[in-house]
Amino acid sequence: MSDEIKKRVCRCCGRRFDYPVAKSGATRFHCPDCAAIKPELRKIFEQLTRRLKRHEAEIEKLKKQHP
Repeated sequence: MSDEIKKRVCRCCGRRFDYPVAKSGATRFHCPDCAAIKPELRKIFEQLTRRLKRHEAEIEKLKKQHP
């Protein structure tokens, strides 16, 4: 496995963060702030974030169809 630090996007809040960073609470999928949230709440936030991204994509699609 490579120790190269990469930019990741949190599944919970959408924030960009570096991973892996020594002594950081970040996981492969969550920024340090969201990794500290209870898993039950994190799951809800992930669902809401996915839904929001889908709605944003749909809005952009509609804007392109009806300028």
